[in-house]
Amino acid sequence: MSQEMPRDLAGWQALLADKKLPMLSRTRSALKSLMARPQLSITQYIDPILHDAGFCSEVFRHVNQQRKQAGRRPLASLENALSHFGTEGFASFLKQQQIFEDMQLEPRNQQGYLRLLAQITHATLQMREWSRQRKVLQPEEALLATLMAGVAEAHLWCFAGDTMSQIEQLCYVEGKNWNDAASSILGCELRQLGLSLSENMGLPEITQDAMAKQQDDFTLATGVLLARELCRVVDLNWYGGRAQAVIERIAKYQGKTAAEVERQLHLTAVEVNEEMQANGFASPARRIPMLADDAFVYEEFRLQSIETIAPDNTEAASSSLVAEKELSRSSVNQAAPREASPVKPAVANNKQTAQQKADMSLSAKSPKAKPAAPAENTKVAELKLSQPQKNTAAADGDSSQQVAGGESVSPGSNTEISRMIKQFNQLVAEARPAHDLIEFIVNHCHVIGIERCVFLVKHPSKHVLVTRYSHQPDDVDAIKPIKISTDKPNVFNLLIEKPRNLFLNDDNRGKYWKAVPDTVKLAIGVKSFFSISIFVKNHAMGILYADKLRGELNNNEFKQFQGVCKLLSRGIVQSAQNKHVSAAADA
Repeated sequence: MSQEMPRDLAGWQALLADKKLPMLSRTRSALKSLMARPQLSITQYIDPILHDAGFCSEVFRHVNQQRKQAGRRPLASLENALSHFGTEGFASFLKQQQIFEDMQLEPRNQQGYLRLLAQITHATLQMREWSRQRKVLQPEEALLATLMAGVAEAHLWCFAGDTMSQIEQLCYVEGKNWNDAASSILGCELRQLGLSLSENMGLPEITQDAMAKQQDDFTLATGVLLARELCRVVDLNWYGGRAQAVIERIAKYQGKTAAEVERQLHLTAVEVNEEMQANGFASPARRIPMLADDAFVYEEFRLQSIETIAPDNTEAASSSLVAEKELSRSSVNQAAPREASPVKPAVANNKQTAQQKADMSLSAKSPKAKPAAPAENTKVAELKLSQPQKNTAAADGDSSQQVAGGESVSPGSNTEISRMIKQFNQLVAEARPAHDLIEFIVNHCHVIGIERCVFLVKHPSKHVLVTRYSHQPDDVDAIKPIKISTDKPNVFNLLIEKPRNLFLNDDNRGKYWKAVPDTVKLAIGVKSFFSISIFVKNHAMGILYADKLRGELNNNEFKQFQGVCKLLSRGIVQSAQNKHVSAAADA
């Protein structure tokens, strides 16, 4: 940035004290719509303001600075603040407000400000639930304090160049504590700057109290800080060490067990989904099964890759909030794996390099060229599986897996895989329906070395995933029919949202096992499995699950399994096209 930023509290005070926070265009539209209804009183304009932290702060700045000059007590209620304006005064005030979308901020700052507002809104809704639990008779003061506790970050995103991006770089890329990262960039504590700004703006006393004391006691001010910190942390990862540390502090604050508190936080996140989305913010519940570990680095927080998050317009910036952060590291090691210690992947990150996307994408993409007649399409959806690892004992049957009927199959056998691909391509050429192709893959997936395979399909009601097809060694070791609610947060909900995959193994079980529903744990009876969502033209068909009871799953088998899933997705698309071409030819 051309402008040099301050390096101490006094400098930041001088730079930011007179800066006015913008309002979102959707807030202005909502307020104008309400004002066009003459039967409504001004105190009924509250709801849009409660979902725009920047504008809410400016409402209190305007009212309380006037009252301070008149020697009157500052107001702490939004209803009273609006009444202070009067209808005509509020309409005039509204016309004077800077619109966020008109500020022409750098794309990274646009994104950061909108992300901050989403986190603040989530924190406010969590505080609303906490107030109910504590039976607070008048919770509005705590809600408003939570809404405006991010006033310093809001100013920095709007008026301090890449300052907030530098703080995020230190915290989310280099692993520093958030407060330490902020202090090293600002030259003062972030809470000190927030306190200074809130005092200058005349924000409610509880907002100032939270930033002034910053202590773990049992006051509502402490709850404000905890709610804000929680929602900033879980915006990236619900199950990382940072989130668990905050949850333990909340448990102490609420006098409950950490497990009980964590469950309630999840339930609240689910319950506020519609409210968050209706106001243009990301849904916190969609990110509850966040599987990235603490060491994972989101590329959007690297300063050098700013162009990767540039929205085409403000609507794109807003909608990017609705899309949750991409999850985890690559599921396939791009370098040659070492035989002694194969890499065990976690959930795949969909924001990869172009080459990784070409190698790993599970999305089914229709061929752009017009398909030929069905008989000429036998080479559709070629499966590029990894070569099986050589095993000198294979000739003696030492590496074989026993499957149904006593048949011995070598894991990843080239002959078996080639035969399966040929048979599958023939089904595609015959334009067989999707359920036939899925059933074929489930029944033949054992050729890559796994033993049990289950396909879970979305129920028409869209509230559950249920077992539709399965292939298992025998009745004794069979997986009982699985039914997974999609209304409750779990790892399978995340998989069904978009093309993703999971290899649950020893390396990541500590982080991911808790996101597996208990009913599934009981049904499968194992602690290591593959699970990949099957998408066709952006439509979720279901989830393919695989495991084995004897021996350990390995990275080579997982890559084979990914290839099978890609084969299935593309085959369903091509088979449908073949059917269309055949029908047109008959006509």
